[in-house]
Amino acid sequence: MQREISFRGFKPMEAQTSAIEKQIAHFTTGFPHISSISLVVASPGQHHRKGDVFEIGLRARLPTGKEIDVSSRPKDERYGDFYFALNDTFKRARRLLKDMAEKLRGEVKSHPAAASNTISE
Repeated sequence: MQREISFRGFKPMEAQTSAIEKQIAHFTTGFPHISSISLVVASPGQHHRKGDVFEIGLRARLPTGKEIDVSSRPKDERYGDFYFALNDTFKRARRLLKDMAEKLRGEVKSHPAAASNTISE
C-alpha cells in the first residue's frame, strides 16, 4: 500500500506522527483492500490563537479505482485539538468505506412505499 503524509505549517511532534501511524494501521486493518492513502495535515500556525484549527484531509483509493475523499471542515473550537481532528477524519472515512461496501454487497435496505395516512377502526 502506498502512503503519503504531508504537513503544512508545522513540524509534527513524535506523538502526533505516532497517532497518525496508529490511525492508518487501524484503518487499513478494517479495510485491507486499500491501495493508497494520502493524508495532509494543515496547522493553525506558529502562534496558536483562539479560533485557529487543524485541517486534515484524507484520500484513500481502492483497487476498483474508487476513491474516498474526507477533509475535516472545522466546525468549532474542538478542531483546535490535533487528536480530535485526526480521530474525526478517520471516523468519517471509515463510515464512508463501510457505506460503500454495504452498497456493493447489496445490503442497503430500500424503503417501502409510503403508507396512506388513514386510520382503520
